[in-house]
Amino acid sequence: MPNGPYLGIHIENEDGEWVELDEEGEEESSDPDDTFSENGETDENLDENQDDPLHDEVNKRAGHIAVQYGEGALVWGGYSEVPSYLEGHEYYLPSEVWHYSYLKNAWKKLRTTGELPNRCSGAGACVIEDFLYIVAGYHQVSNNNTDGYPDDSSDEELDDQPSVQISNRLWRLNLQNLAWQKLKPDGVPPLFCDKTSLMTYCKKAYMFGGFGPPPREDLHAQVAKQFTYCEDEQNAAAHYGLAYARGWSNQLLYYDEDLNKWIWPETHGEPPSPRACHSTAVIGDKAYIFGGRHNEVRLNDLYSLDMRSHTWRLIHMPHDSPPTGRSWQSLTPLFTGNEAGALLLYGGFDNDSNALGDCWKLDLSKDDKEWTHMKHLEQGTRLWHSAVAVNSSTIIIAGGITDNILSPAHIEKHHADKVLFLEVNPKRLLASVLEYITANHKIYSSQFEELPQHLRILLEARLEVEKSSRNQGG
Repeated sequence: MPNGPYLGIHIENEDGEWVELDEEGEEESSDPDDTFSENGETDENLDENQDDPLHDEVNKRAGHIAVQYGEGALVWGGYSEVPSYLEGHEYYLPSEVWHYSYLKNAWKKLRTTGELPNRCSGAGACVIEDFLYIVAGYHQVSNNNTDGYPDDSSDEELDDQPSVQISNRLWRLNLQNLAWQKLKPDGVPPLFCDKTSLMTYCKKAYMFGGFGPPPREDLHAQVAKQFTYCEDEQNAAAHYGLAYARGWSNQLLYYDEDLNKWIWPETHGEPPSPRACHSTAVIGDKAYIFGGRHNEVRLNDLYSLDMRSHTWRLIHMPHDSPPTGRSWQSLTPLFTGNEAGALLLYGGFDNDSNALGDCWKLDLSKDDKEWTHMKHLEQGTRLWHSAVAVNSSTIIIAGGITDNILSPAHIEKHHADKVLFLEVNPKRLLASVLEYITANHKIYSSQFEELPQHLRILLEARLEVEKSSRNQGG
């Protein structure tokens, strides 16, 4: 279980075991030069007073990424719907990463350094050990270009009139020292795209699908038979040279960090159709791809990919069974006690331009698979949000839009106003005890000093969050 020193103390690993603590009750650092505060975090890379879990900067965004790290989550990038007079300032700073600690129930804004990515939305992301990988996306840049392929710029400070371009670049954030690195892998790179996905398997980052300009002859000729590209026929401006052509692909490739190389594996079976705005999840040796948009249709099909043999399989469902076709939904792996596990689907955007707030579970251990409506987990509409299983009991949903994202510009779009917590399994004993004591802290406060330091730190952090929430009327 990765636990970067900048991200606080994690008491339990995925197996419920205690992490190694030093004699002071603090987590040991792999770098003896790191200087920690009493809660195990490095002060110089943290913004203080940013612990409110309802903070606008976490929720008022869409097209961002969120990934699991330790028993918590990281949120990065995306954009915020803004009035027309603020256009050009809607993308979040790439130097800022938000970290959520489950046991502390607290958010913290981390400041990063190094070769920063561009401000962007629609990127793919995954974590491999102590590295966060970001690929592709719709990037805000200083230079303008009409062919759809971006120039090589990555400045955090932009001109007054920035433009947006689609990327295929790969960045990596070291979660130990919070330094970005722009990677230059060997091999055939991905297509330029956004609204793609990135999945982790065996220390490799698998990329699937996306929406963007056509493949480039000089880059993709040797892999042209390994994917299908479908041009957007509704993009009339492209036919008159007023905009660049764009479309959907079903590209599948992976980044091998040991080789620093993009690899296009030979696949078997019938692959999914080209798509973007789909959702993915990995359980064991299987990856799952649900829905997304292909041409004018938002899909509700589900494919599995055997990660060992790279074999695709369409998972058959009863005819016309729900959930309805959609894009911009989330798909999260769910612990059930069975090796096959389950999938949890939330929200999205349907073929009638409705924002969705329904929730569905698919038990993958059953021979006759059918989605089950989880109405008790539904907490409002969300699309282009991100969902993270922070542990086996809790899934969090951060950010997103709550109404029609494609409505005319003069109609205001609304962002989510809070993080959703879906309790999908009973909480762990430690989390339940911390929650109870926090809620009844006046009874137990005189005994806090008798607790081991790491438990006292967790309680104090939770009490700070509760105090902040009360002060803001939460």
